[in-house]
Amino acid sequence: MNVITLQEILKPAPTTLALLKESAITDGGIMISCVDTDFQQMIQQLRSWIIPIIRHSTDEIQQSGAFDEFTSKGGGYISVQNQAYSHFVRFLITIDQKALPLGFDRKVIAEFRNCINRLSNIVSCVMVGLERAFSLPDKMLISQFSKCKSLLEYNYYYPLDPAEKVAGSEIVDGKFMRMKAHIDVWPLTLTIPAQEGLNALQFADVSENYSHVSFSADSVLLHFGRGIQSWLPDDCRVLTPLHRVVTNSSYEERFSCLVKYSQL
Repeated sequence: MNVITLQEILKPAPTTLALLKESAITDGGIMISCVDTDFQQMIQQLRSWIIPIIRHSTDEIQQSGAFDEFTSKGGGYISVQNQAYSHFVRFLITIDQKALPLGFDRKVIAEFRNCINRLSNIVSCVMVGLERAFSLPDKMLISQFSKCKSLLEYNYYYPLDPAEKVAGSEIVDGKFMRMKAHIDVWPLTLTIPAQEGLNALQFADVSENYSHVSFSADSVLLHFGRGIQSWLPDDCRVLTPLHRVVTNSSYEERFSCLVKYSQL
């Protein structure tokens, strides 16, 4: 993934617009980096919540009754194991904001929302940059993005014996596939991992060759899903990339924080 600084996005030079267009077409996303103290503090705040929110055993969550309280609109904890995903725990904070993570009180929801709103402002700047990069009409993408609702998602892929039988599981380069390759349906996703540099998230290029995505302390990843194509003219195509998660599941843990944007 190409790295573009927030400062470059806010005041894009022709070279930045060219890189933004290239990234959209060939990578299906960009890594956004920033040395701004306020931005770094916001990212660190979201990251600092990842471990206390999601690093719970399924038994602990089950005993608390939190799994039983999950709803698609209200959010909460859910344990996932199916043909596409292998043994991980997710906590969702939806627009209804009814669910609370274990050990947190209600005031944290306002803090979550404040961070999401600030991140959304950054995504808005990227949309403006894409409009200029592709010579699109003003506000073509911004008007669509303004209709999106955001969902904050925390994921935990806990250590797992690779020999354990899991439906649909595969071994990739000696590692265990924890999330099968897929393309997102919703238009946009921001990813903020807890660990810097953990090579668990893999993206495919236009030739469907996979490579690892490594994050620095001051970066977030914005990538596209199928929904963004409906925002664009027929002659303007961007890559909606296949991606997957692999770990050495016997000892590696992976934590991440996502903000998903959708009009649904």
